[in-house]
Amino acid sequence: MLLLNPLPFIAIPGAIFAFVGFLLMILFALWGQVTTSHLHSFILGAFLLCGGVQIVVIGVLIKIYSVTHRYEEKAGIIVSIMNYHSLERFLLVGGLILSLGFLSGLSVIIAWIQSGFGQIAEIVNAVAALCLGTIGLQIIFMAIFTSMMLLREENGDTKNPA
Repeated sequence: MLLLNPLPFIAIPGAIFAFVGFLLMILFALWGQVTTSHLHSFILGAFLLCGGVQIVVIGVLIKIYSVTHRYEEKAGIIVSIMNYHSLERFLLVGGLILSLGFLSGLSVIIAWIQSGFGQIAEIVNAVAALCLGTIGLQIIFMAIFTSMMLLREENGDTKNPA
């Protein structure tokens, strides 16, 4: 029955992973010398951040699924997440994060072109672009999938719980 209440057992550990990953990335990016001394720790931070966000997204989607299929009552933070205005905000936030990732990746490509297509030391920007792009896409597709699950609720389908 843990799957019917995924927020404390799935989403909270995911949020902890994401927070630790974010801290690792910020710490080593500010500390400097990522390419020479802290590359593996920086990549571990990126993995924890992206993986943690994915775990949170999955936890929220499982919760929404259990609410839309009437396994659980709509209460708490899920009420605001299942609001269509929140879904539009999630699309906007996901789009902004994806755009930041695109701009970070573009800066890496520009640096590469300016170096004459030679070697560049843009690990921090490249990994940041990867993380921002991945997280932005995760949020966008969470909003889209949530909207699909809410179609059932909006159409008034109360006959079949499954």
